[in-house]
Amino acid sequence: MGRSCLALVLAFPCLWGCTSFQELDVEYRDCVDVGGARYAETFDDSDLATLEDRCWHVDNLGPAPAGRDKKLFVEDGDLVVRVNDPGSETDGDHWTADDQAPFVYRRVEGDFLVVARAEAIGAASNDHCLAPGNVAGLALRRATEPGVWATWTVEPHLWVAGPKQASCLDDTDETNNPTATARLAGSEPGFVSATFVDIGADGEADLAVCRVQDQVHYFYGRATTDPRKNEWLPLGTAVVSHALGPGPLEVGATAAGKAPTFQVAGHFTLMVFERGPWGDGCAGALEQLELPEED
Repeated sequence: MGRSCLALVLAFPCLWGCTSFQELDVEYRDCVDVGGARYAETFDDSDLATLEDRCWHVDNLGPAPAGRDKKLFVEDGDLVVRVNDPGSETDGDHWTADDQAPFVYRRVEGDFLVVARAEAIGAASNDHCLAPGNVAGLALRRATEPGVWATWTVEPHLWVAGPKQASCLDDTDETNNPTATARLAGSEPGFVSATFVDIGADGEADLAVCRVQDQVHYFYGRATTDPRKNEWLPLGTAVVSHALGPGPLEVGATAAGKAPTFQVAGHFTLMVFERGPWGDGCAGALEQLELPEED
């Protein structure tokens, strides 16, 4: 059954400059929530109109960066989200008590699992030479209290291994590509924070967020010999989680800078939304998860 995207946006007022797909020169139409327990999006045959059809929404977009006609677009199989370099009349694209960064999301209820493959690169330079705090990844917030949020993001990690070290430049040497650092942050003092260094490959990583009842759990993927399967960490005693409540959440892709430098473009090659419950919780859901193949 069709469901109005506009009605969903108006039901929860945007406190940080909500931007609709209609304002991005996308024709308005009713969205149809994707049926079934699992929805995988690889952005290969998508544009902003088809994402709107599938009940995606946009918030905190603001103006486009200088010289860029759009901050949000689909290109070469990637969903791209760019931050704004703030001027005297614009706010910074970051997640703070007063501001939020660009956010492309879907509304989820009950137990769920969301997975994203994310990479943070320079919006202008198209390399991994980013100032600290310029990140891309997942954001989630309460649908009825959008000021309550958490972000689970990546940024490039320039590793050093003896005489060899990673380069942030986009060069022809495939042996010196950076890995990634994953960071968890949130709006509330009781939310957990965490940092995981040297994960993923080529500056990108697979991130997962999973809710069971009122607890949200965070994971990152480690590649295996099967490109569609990851080993998901941390598990066991190192599990990273906090309470966010059982109510509806908005979960999706974000990119954010950090004052005084805002230079990142978040690239997302896949996202998976899966509905629970599962018999053995998030760990069981991730163990069974097969990632979609990229074209």
